[in-house]
Order: sequence, then C-alpha cells, then structure tokens
Amino acid sequence: MKAMAQGFPYEFSKAKKVVASVVAAALVISFGNFALGGGKAIADDGTVEVRFNITAPGATVTLSTGEEFTAESDDNLYQAPTDVDLSFTAVSDDGAELKVTHDAPEPVEPQVQTMGSKQPSGNLVIGEPSSRDGFEDNSNANEEAAPEPEAEAASEEDAPVELSPVVRSSSEDEPIASTAEIFKQKAASGEEPVIVGQEDESAVQAEVMEDEAVPMAATPLAATGADEAVVETVVTPDDEGNYVIPAAALAAAAAQDAVIVVTIAAANDEGTIGSWDELTAALTGDETEAKLNKDIVASSDAITVAGTKTLDLNGHDITAQTMDNLFVVPEGASFTITDTSEKAVAKDVAIDDPEFDGKKIPSPADDLDGFKKMVGKKAVYEPNYRTLQYYVTKSYTNRPVKGQTEEYLYEHMIDLSAAGAIEVAQGKTLVQVNGGTLNVQGGRLTLIEGEHAIAMDGGTLTVDQNGFLTGSKGIDGAAINAQKATIIIDGNAVIAGNMVADDNNGGAIWIDKSDLTIQGKALLAANQAGEKVFADTTPGDMAGVRNGGAIYVNAESNVTIAGESVLAGNVANADGGAVYVQGRLKSNFNQKKSVLTVKDNAVITNNRSENDKSAIHPQVRPDTNKDVNWKQFGGGGGGILSKDETVIDGAQLTGNYASDGGGALLITGHGVYTGAFKQYVYPLLKMETGVVASNYAGTSEGGGICATTDKNSYISSGYLTNNVTDTDFDYGGGGLFLPSATHGKETGVTVRYPLVTGNTARGFGGGVGVCTNGVVVTSDAAIFDNTALQKNATTNPNEYGDQWAFDFETYKLKIEDNASDDFFCAKESTVFNAMLGGGYHRWTGYTNGTITYVPDREYKGTLSAWRDRGWENGVNRTETGLTLDGKDLGKVTNVLFDPQTKEAEIYIPALHAGNGDFKDYYVTIEVKKKVNDTYPKGKWSGKVESCREGSNSTAEFKNYFLKLDTSAKAPGTQVLVPFDGDPQKLVASTRTESEQEYLIYHVTDPDKFPKYENAMLKANRFTALKANPFPGDKEKAIGKAVLFVTGNYSNTNGGGMACNDRIVVGRDPEIPDNPDESNPEEPKNHTAALTLTKSLDKFDAASGSATAVFNVTGYIDKISAEKKVKDLMVYANTIGFTFNAATGEQSLTEQLTNLPEGYYVIEEAFYSGDGFETKANRWAGWVKFDPAENSTDEVPVTTPVEVSFENTFDDEDKNFGTGVVNKYADENGTLTWAPDSNYNARQQALEEGR
Repeated sequence: MKAMAQGFPYEFSKAKKVVASVVAAALVISFGNFALGGGKAIADDGTVEVRFNITAPGATVTLSTGEEFTAESDDNLYQAPTDVDLSFTAVSDDGAELKVTHDAPEPVEPQVQTMGSKQPSGNLVIGEPSSRDGFEDNSNANEEAAPEPEAEAASEEDAPVELSPVVRSSSEDEPIASTAEIFKQKAASGEEPVIVGQEDESAVQAEVMEDEAVPMAATPLAATGADEAVVETVVTPDDEGNYVIPAAALAAAAAQDAVIVVTIAAANDEGTIGSWDELTAALTGDETEAKLNKDIVASSDAITVAGTKTLDLNGHDITAQTMDNLFVVPEGASFTITDTSEKAVAKDVAIDDPEFDGKKIPSPADDLDGFKKMVGKKAVYEPNYRTLQYYVTKSYTNRPVKGQTEEYLYEHMIDLSAAGAIEVAQGKTLVQVNGGTLNVQGGRLTLIEGEHAIAMDGGTLTVDQNGFLTGSKGIDGAAINAQKATIIIDGNAVIAGNMVADDNNGGAIWIDKSDLTIQGKALLAANQAGEKVFADTTPGDMAGVRNGGAIYVNAESNVTIAGESVLAGNVANADGGAVYVQGRLKSNFNQKKSVLTVKDNAVITNNRSENDKSAIHPQVRPDTNKDVNWKQFGGGGGGILSKDETVIDGAQLTGNYASDGGGALLITGHGVYTGAFKQYVYPLLKMETGVVASNYAGTSEGGGICATTDKNSYISSGYLTNNVTDTDFDYGGGGLFLPSATHGKETGVTVRYPLVTGNTARGFGGGVGVCTNGVVVTSDAAIFDNTALQKNATTNPNEYGDQWAFDFETYKLKIEDNASDDFFCAKESTVFNAMLGGGYHRWTGYTNGTITYVPDREYKGTLSAWRDRGWENGVNRTETGLTLDGKDLGKVTNVLFDPQTKEAEIYIPALHAGNGDFKDYYVTIEVKKKVNDTYPKGKWSGKVESCREGSNSTAEFKNYFLKLDTSAKAPGTQVLVPFDGDPQKLVASTRTESEQEYLIYHVTDPDKFPKYENAMLKANRFTALKANPFPGDKEKAIGKAVLFVTGNYSNTNGGGMACNDRIVVGRDPEIPDNPDESNPEEPKNHTAALTLTKSLDKFDAASGSATAVFNVTGYIDKISAEKKVKDLMVYANTIGFTFNAATGEQSLTEQLTNLPEGYYVIEEAFYSGDGFETKANRWAGWVKFDPAENSTDEVPVTTPVEVSFENTFDDEDKNFGTGVVNKYADENGTLTWAPDSNYNARQQALEEGR
C-alpha cells in the first residue's frame, strides 16, 4: 500500500494529511510499519525527504551521488539515507557568494503508529468521491466526519467489493473509522459497486491530497506551532567546498515525520538594514537601496529622502506607536517602497462553505427577496489577520437570449499578511510627498489612527505590482490625500479596509485638482466613508459629508477607472458608494470641469450608499404635500454619484445598492429643489457602451441610473438590465429615471436605438413610464412585451397620473388590465407607430391625444429659407433663417431668388448638407425686403428640378443653386385619425395646474394607427399603451437594437424607464450628430477547435496496452471554470486513447471541432486505471476562433489550439501494469509512470490468487 503526504512548500505548521484507497481485490490491507512521512511513506527504509529551495540565480547543487538540482529543475526532492551524512556542493555560475541554510524540527518524542497485518491505520479513512459538476477534483475534496469505528475490523469475506477512487481525510477531532466499516456503510447506501476485472484495471491505489486543513491530531508536529517546531541552521562549507548535514539531523527529522528544507540563496539576500538609524543613513546618503534584515521600530524624526532611493522591506516590518511622519519625499526625490520576499503577494484563500459563490442572481420580478440578498455585498477587511473578503457580480450578456443578461455572484478572499509592513499606531502620515515621486511596489502600508497614510502636495504616486494600502483610519482620504498631484493605481495593487471618520469624505482616496488612474488588476474594496449612516433630512439639499466610499473627487480632476480594475464592496454612509464627484458653479467661469471615465473591463460592483430617506416617505399617500418632505432630494448612487461629466465606455456596474436612488449611478446637479440648483452646471452623461445590471435602489428612483443631466447627454449602446427600484414613494424607473429639472429646455437624455422589453412595473408603464414632462418615442425604438401589473401607485402627493388610473373611486377612470404594459404618460408625449427595424408597434390603449399622419408624397424632403433687410448705411444688416426637414438650422450666409430664372441661391450648413442632392425637395423661399431688381421681395415655392453646387462654398457653409418648378403642389398636410366610441371623462389637477376635464379615448384596434413612418400619437395629459407588433417585426427590432433595456423591475411605475424630464427614446431629430443607423449587421458567431495529443515516450519497450481518458470541459469564461459553475458550462466531453505496443503507437491525437468559444479545462481522468500521486494533470486556457490563412468571411476556418500530454517510462526493464503511480512534473506537464512501494508484493499476491 502506498501512502503519500501533503506536498506543502517549506513550512511545518500545516497538516500532513495521509489518505489511502485499496486494491480492489483486497478488503483489508496489511500496511506494515511506517511513520507518516514526507514525499513517500517511510516503511522502515531509513530515508528522509530533503527539499532544495534554490533562490539564488544560476546556483547548482551537486550531491555526492552526482545528482544535480537547480532553480529550474522539475523536482528538487531527494530521499536521503539517515545513516550517513548528506554531502553536497553549491556553486553559482557567476561565482557569487551563496548562503546555505536548512530548516528542521526541534527534537520531540516521535509518535509513530505501528500496524500489523490486517490492522488499518487509525489515521486512514476512505470517503466519498467529489462529484461537483461531474468531475473528480482530488485537490479540493471536502472533509467530512467519518462514522465511529467498529470494535473489530471486518474480515475479508464480510466486506463488499465497492471502492471509491477519491479519498478524504478526517479532521483533527473527528473519530476515525475502520476501512471495513466504511465499506459496510457504502454497501448499505446502495451505491453502485465498482466491477473488478481480472486485469485489475479498476484497482485503486493510495493517494495524498494537497490540502491546507488543520493538522490531524495524530500528526507528530500537529501540537507544535511553526515558530516553535522549526530550527534554521546555517551550513558552512568545509575546506573542499562541501556542505554537510549530519546523519543525526536527518535521523531526527525522519523520526518526527518531517522534511528538511535546504535553502540556497545569494549571500546578500538577507539585507543590511537592521535599525531606524541605519535606514535613515541609507535613505539620506549615497546608497540607492536599503534592504531590511529584520523588523525595526521607527524611533526618531522623519526621514527626508534624498535622491533616488529604494526601500526593500524584504518581508520585514517598520512600526511605530506614535509618530507624525515616517518619510518625506521632497521635490526632485524619488522613493520606491517594495518587498522582494517571495511570499509578499496577495494569496488566494479558499472560503469555507461560501453561501453565494458561483450562484446566479434571481430575476427581481420572480424573486425580489432573493435578489436583495445577493446585491450590495459589503467587502470585509480583517485587520488582525490581514485578509480581505469581497464579492464580484459578473454580468453575462445575451444570455439566455440576445438582449438579456444573467448575473452571477462570485466570492473571493485574499491574504495580505505575508507582505512586509509599514505600520504606525497613531500619527499624521506615513509618507508626505512634497512634489517628489513615490512608488509603492510592495509591502503593506497602514496608519491605524491619523490623517492619511500618504499625503501629497504635488508630485506623483504610483501604487502597483504588489503594493497594499490597507486598514488606515483618518480624514478625507485615509489612504491617499492628494492635491495637484498625479496618482496611478496599477498592477495587483490593493487598497482596502480604509475608513474616514466623522463627517469626512473619501474612505480611501481624496483628490483635488489631480489626475487619478486606476487600471491593471487593481482592487479597491472594503473602504468606507463615515462611521455612521447620514440621517439628516433637512429639505432642499444633498449630503455634503460621508460621501465616496472609496474615492472622493473634490474639483478640477480627471479620474479614469480602466483595465481589469475592480471597485468592490465599498460603503458610503451618505452618497456615492464607490466614487463621488463634486460639481461646479456656473458663475465660476475659471473652474475646469472634472471628468470621470469608467471603461474597458473595469467593474464597479457591490458598493453601497446608505443615505436612506424612507423616514420622510409616508407609507400612505396623504391628501396634501404640506407635511411631506418631498423637497428633500435625497441621495444615493450605490456605485457612483457624479455631479460632473461622466463617461461609461465598456465597463460593468453591477450588484450595487443605494438605500435611496440611483442603484448604480446617480448623476445630477446640486440641491434640486432649491435656488442653488440652477447655479450649478448640469453634468453631461456619455454612455458609449457598457453594462448596468442587477443594481438596487431602495426608497427612490432609478434602479440602474438616475440622471438629471445636460440635454446633450446620451446612452448609445449597451445593457440596462435586471435593475430594481423598490420605492413606494417615488415614480420608479427600474433601469433609468430622469428627475424633473427644466422641462426639456436644458436637461434630458437621448436613449439611442433601444429595445425595451421584458421589464415589469408593479404600477403602470411596464416599459416606459412618464410622470409630468415630455417624452418622445421615435421610430428608432422598439417597446414591446413588457408587463404592468397596475397594482400599485406612488405615495408621494406630488406625483400624478398613476393615481388617476389606480384610484377608480376618486377619478372614475377605468382602464383594462395590462393596458399600460408598454407605455404610460401623465403629461406631454409623442409616440410613433413605426418601430426600430422597419415594423410597427400597433398600439392599443387609452389617450386624450390625437393620432395623425402625413400621406405618401413625391418629395424627398422639405426646405424653407428666408431673408430680411440688407445693406443699410454701408452696414450689412441681413437677417436669414433656414429650416431643413423640419429642423431649424438658424442663420445662414444668404438667401436669394430670381423669379425670371426661377433659381434660388441658398447656403446650407456643411454639417447638414449631406451629399448635396436636393433634387425632388419641396422648397419655400421668402425674401422680405427687396435686394435689387433681380432679387425682388416675395415668396416662392416649388419642387427642385435640378441642383448644382456654387462656387462660394466654405468649410462651414455649402453654396447651392436650386431650379424650382413653381407649379408643383405643396406636400400633403397631416391627416387626423378619428377615434371610435365614446370617451371617458377625467377631471384632474396637479401641484402646478388647476383642475381640468380631459376626454380619454380607448383604442382597441391595433391597426387604428396608420402604417406610416410619420404616424404619431400626441397627447398632453394621459396615455396608456400596449404594443402588438407582429413576430417578424420583433425579430427585426432585436436585430437592429444596440441598447437593451430588459429584465428591470419597478415597485411603482416605469419598469424599464421612467422620467419627469424630457427623454428621447430612439434618435433625437433635433441633434445632428446622432448616429444615422443602429446595428448594421449581427456579429459573426464563430466556433473554435483544439487538438488533444497523448504521447507515450519509450512505450514500445513495454508490453500490453495502455488507456488514457481525458475530461474536456468548456466554460463561458475563466472565473466560471475556476468556480465550476455548471450553468455556465458550454461544452463537456470525454476523450479516450488506447495504445497497443504491438502496433508501435507512441502518440495519438484527437481533434475537436465546432467548439463554442470559452475557457476550457482538460483533465486526465486516469491512465490504465491508475490514480495520480498529486491531483490529475490538467491544462486550462482560452479556446477562441483564430482565423487560419485560408479563412474567409464566407467559409471561416480556425487554427486549433494544441494541447499535449506525455508519459515517460522511467524503467524500461519492467512491464508495468495496474498498481503504478502517475507522477506529473509541476512545470512541464510531463508524466512519469513508475511502480508504487507495494507493487512487487501486490503482483505476487495477484499471481498467487490466480
């Protein structure tokens, strides 16, 4: 029987877990006498495992036996005899001096357990196989309690022939079961037994799992801490250059079931700095690097860095109880803090029993409570353990169908404790940068109580590689406070667990007149602004404190969040869970704007803004607003609150939580309901593309985005999906909400080429809901298949419209169920019948408006121009105007008409001139004052017969001469479509409008709207509509859409979108630079391929056959593969290879084609029925379409990804069969096939059995 111990690297504090399985033909195994050892079981063979940890570049270790090891060697393990000294040489290829040490345990009484024949070890237990996602994962088997052992082991005849190939060990305090008892229980469970063939190919051998569990009670070193159990000994060479480890040390380690780790390092690796005074001298003197060789305490004044210096913590700490500043970096100086110790990195840590890891967030319409449990998950930094646990919500687009998304929650934990630290218990700053350059490339910086870990007055700061800023508590940027500076957060930097106290802003970072870039794989998590939730309910303004959980931007700053950076689980106890950007006054003409850009693959996720206004929201709608604090704008911005220009271009804003409004993003001015609001510049929102998904707004509006923005704001493409507004008080807007501002004159948003479908409102307007201002739904939008339950209305006494439809007793307005599924408006609206993609909405519902259309006409468009006045007293006082296709283009250069030639000369802005072809346009020219006899006063109209460009064109205006047919008739006028049936009467008023009577007509025929692109419904008070497009028209719309508003939920109105302001849904005809068309063509969906090769080196020297089996599994991305999320699996297959020596096959290849693109994992399940010494060899990587040289758009051909595995026989003289061990080298993936320690005995037993 073979037993292998855990292969943990160079430390003794972890448990050595021993697991075992049995040969199928045997029921009880004779283990013999052995200690629980290192790399292999010690069955009285008189050896101990020695590991050579070679860190010195170019160093080579040569044993007296002639074996050599280097840092690049695949296996630096050696079984050293314990009865002789271990002698070796260590030399560097460049002649550099080396330092040789070895670690060994202090002598303790050995606890070797002796076992005779048929007596299973009390430390061995056989458990169930891991079956998650259908794969056996030996490296992550869960530990389970074993049943109590029987008083006596069962005999061979009593045990069933059913075995498990995957074995788990018990935990420290659990009882140990006998092997036979396990077999009995497995038989009683009715599990399918493994059939044992005569060739023993299903035999299962012992394995050791890599695990980091607590030590087992019976492990000799389990009761001893690592620091107490390990002794480091420096080894010096003898006169001949030989290093010697005495046999006594080897024997002592073997007796204690330990390994000996021999470290070969460069002699100067240890560093030279051992005190604050030495460090001061190094950083102020001529040296360029200061490397610590032990922990030191800061004990005097701050060090002012001179010149260019590097501080290498080398795994050590610099600490102080009380000190104002540790380091000062003046202008002209450059200071780098790093940690070159091997372990000074963020280490991933497995989470015990994760609750949500890899789980899909439920649809809010189906399971709102389940949804709320999985959003806004706070990150937690544990300062005592230096661990960070955080959550990332990842959105997968076009799942399960195009336009929809699915969000999955992933839990992560990292350990930062191994990094050297700079830590002060109480002080002002750790590093003060006064115009110099600071680079934090390693180490962990913490100011437990003070102002800022890093304070900057000018200069440059870069935190990258493995620099950590954690656990600081201060004011206005506990980690970084910067004015007029440049900051770059890059690489694997971590900024976590920082907090500003009291009424301060910017939990981690506070900047003013600075540039901040966050990129690479930087992580900002568990930072917090304020210690208590902001509770002020003063009317008319927003919170000015406790804003910006991670970042606060004060003024005139540019912030870019890019790359694969993550802002996760940060908390603002007022507004802006992750980021807060301050606004600017219109009156301050010299103040530059701030710009926040979130782009690339950056993720803003699971952040929280806790500014909860539910206390001032009545649960029951009052009769008047006298006592209702509706003028309190509130706050929010679970991910971001921005009061200045904001750009979203490719990023994901997911899983964020706002107690008030704007689950992902709140972008607004300042003090909406006060005079101060008009004094602030309206921010500009430019969402080019991106994902805003599964965000939550509690007591107010905009589950995804809440925006009071400049009228030039737009959302061009992307996804607003699965967001929630849970308000009872306000109007709603599951995906998007626009509060009222200037009634369409200065504020608003254009939502370009959207598909609004699959959204749900508990009140009215499942797709779009509008309260008291204008909306335009153009023919460049598609709104259908939404749901309005019509079972709720707002409790805000200043919200109107939904009450008119909801409260029949008061308003006597009766509308049918689902009548407002797709559109609802209580004010001005313009809704077109034509739909994105060329189809028609075919609306039905209720309205007080009119339906009109313009019949087909023979003109391509219309153009009208006028001219007034001219040269007076030598001064040109000409006034002009031009309207093209109904769009007022303002003043032009000149307008003239010659009645004799019937030719008009006009000037058209180059931006609107197109290709200059105005033939077949209907043109009206009016000259209000005579120019001369050629160009008299008058008004002329006609059809353009010919068009030519004149010679006076400029870059700004194009000059054209248009020949008119003045006999042509004017284009048709609008035609009014009459309603059928008698209308209902609605008597209603608003806060600003007196009571009036409105006639509400019911449209029941979906063909009442003419099928003209210009057919529209215009209403000024009440509209509730449901779309009824044909299936083919829906498909066309889906194909043309570039912005998808789907799966959102509102507890009141506007499941997809809602507004009190002007919103254009489609393409704004008044904005010239809107895209001319939406999605021109669908992206090509290519498939990929890979080739899998299995090779057997020297196999022709063996006899018999061999079989190798691989599991090939594809996932949608890397994280879903690592977490084994079955729902995100895109491919699964099992590939087998059979080799026969007689045919000389040494290499076989299987090509897999038509593979979905994704991240693939290939694991060798078994080889000839045998298991693996460590977890099975695997390959993982992306498999994507890679066009071959002969690939074309019509016939795409991909270059396959090539994956290969190799076996090498290490003994050509033996015919190995069942009972071998497969050993994989860690680096090159090569497998060696060798007999285990009981191979000969087992073969003999099998022969005797025959």
